[in-house]
Amino acid sequence: MDGIEGGLMIEDTVAFARALAASGVDVVDTSSGGVSTDRSSDTRVRRGFAFHADFSRRIRAEADALTATVGLVVDPIQASRLIEEGDADLVLLGREMLDDPNWAHHARIALGDETYETWNVRFGSALGPRARTLARLAEEGETPLNRFAD
Repeated sequence: MDGIEGGLMIEDTVAFARALAASGVDVVDTSSGGVSTDRSSDTRVRRGFAFHADFSRRIRAEADALTATVGLVVDPIQASRLIEEGDADLVLLGREMLDDPNWAHHARIALGDETYETWNVRFGSALGPRARTLARLAEEGETPLNRFAD
C-alpha cells in the first residue's frame, strides 16, 4: 500500500511481489506509505508495534516470496515471534540498530544466550564479568538506587 488515494492496495502488492519472486528477487521488504513524502496522509495504516507484519504475512503466503518486515519492531522476543509465527522470514531493524548498535548482541542475551563469546573480545572480556557482578548484586537485593534510599 502506498498511502495515496487511488494508489496501490495490498492486492496489487501481492501480485507485484509474486512477479518479483518469479523473476528471481530474493526477498521482498514490506513497508507502506513510502511513495508520498507526506506520511501523515496514509491513515489506512495504524502505526503500532510490528505494524507491517500483516502485510508481510499476506505477501509471504500469497506471493510465495521470502519477506522481511519492518515497523516498530523493538523487542528481541517480538522479532523472534514474528518469524516463528510466519509473519516474515526476516525482521529488519534500522531504527532500533540506530538507537542501540549492539541490539543484535542484546537480543541474543534476551533470547537465552547469556555468553559474550559472540562479542568482539575487547568488549566481551569486560562484559562477561560485569554481567556476573550485576547478577550477584541483584541476588543480594542491591539496586543502583539503594544508596539513595531513606
